This record gives sequence, C-alpha cells and structure tokens, in this order.
Amino acid sequence: MKVHGCDLYEASLINYQYIKVSRLSPEWEEIFSSGSFDICINASGSGNVSYSMMHPVGDFESNTFDVIRVLDAIRKI
Repeated sequence: MKVHGCDLYEASLINYQYIKVSRLSPEWEEIFSSGSFDICINASGSGNVSYSMMHPVGDFESNTFDVIRVLDAIRKI
C-alpha cells in the first residue's frame, strides 16, 4: 500500500510521499489526477482551539474552503 500526504507545512519525519501545498493555491486537481487513489482521508483543520474561539469566522472559512477544494478535485477526476 502506498501512502501520500499533503500539508501546508514542511514535513519533518515522513515515511510516505509528501506534497507541500499552499492554502492560497492548492493544486488538488493535479495531485489527484497524478495517481490512482482508493481512499482520501481529510484530516485538515485547525487544532488550535483558542485561535478558533478568537477567530471563529476565519477558522471556519479556511477549514471549509480546504474541504471543498479537495472534494471538487475528486469530483472532477
């Protein structure tokens, strides 16, 4: 089984194929069309509760936009 991962940050310890993406311009269609994937697990989202409480709209928007971009790319392939 091959595992691939994408994140906004540099990966320090990886045991899988890693792709760094940008929130402003993620290339999800290119990523999903470059391989054959059986499963996509979306574990994106802020883990910083205090930031989420202080900036609920911004946190919601960034999390929501990330999810819709991934789903839209999957829909198009």
